Amino acid sequence: MIGLLKHLHSDDTPGQVGAGLALGAILGLTPLLNLHNVV
Repeated sequence: MIGLLKHLHSDDTPGQVGAGLALGAILGLTPLLNLHNVV
């Protein structure tokens, strides 16, 4: 939670923060035996 607050107050653009959250959600919420987890 602290890390998220640090990133929200950093110099990153909102697009970078959103892309990071989206990528984390995709990797965290999908089953382990998918193509993107094999690579």
